[in-house]
Amino acid sequence: MKKINYFILIFSLITISGIAQNTKLELTKETQKDSILNRWFSYYKNLDSTFSFENFELESERKIDTMPGFAFAIFDKEFEKYHEPFLVFNSSKKKYIDFDSYFWFINSENKINFEIDQEIDLVDIKSKMIYRVAFRGPSQLVEDAFWENDYTVYLLEVLEENTPIISKIDLRYFSRKVYFYNKKLSKKSNYQELRFKEKGYSLE
Repeated sequence: MKKINYFILIFSLITISGIAQNTKLELTKETQKDSILNRWFSYYKNLDSTFSFENFELESERKIDTMPGFAFAIFDKEFEKYHEPFLVFNSSKKKYIDFDSYFWFINSENKINFEIDQEIDLVDIKSKMIYRVAFRGPSQLVEDAFWENDYTVYLLEVLEENTPIISKIDLRYFSRKVYFYNKKLSKKSNYQELRFKEKGYSLE
């Protein structure tokens, strides 16, 4: 009986250890080569020289409640063409992530106006379906996104109190894992301004 209890204890400790190890963000070497991820990482590295992927820890894991997205898609006649350069396509160009169309527009004075909330949509061009995969209020901002493969998307985010976040979305099961940086940064991110500038737009 004592031997059985001993093995149960050892098995439990191994299981707990495995769970603890899985709370850290794990990115493959191939994923770390992604140009969008590298740009985002380099930007934060310049803000804080100690910035590291190793400091991201799992905060939550849950299913995504699927519902239709409210932004117009590239196949809609109402779609604003100035949003097109901001769309994040997968490798086949059959799907894309859009976190801009709902969030901002260009007004009559040719200036960019932002909404309070930000909707993040998955668009399937072939089926002409739009799915909301995330929604952010004023305290949290999706700064960029990239595809790891045709069913895995990463959202690169930040809280208003300067805490970076990485959300990993699995589109096969419509589930997500959210990783928070384990400390607040001393400097505020202006990554959004950099992204707009690279597309030829000024936020001033």
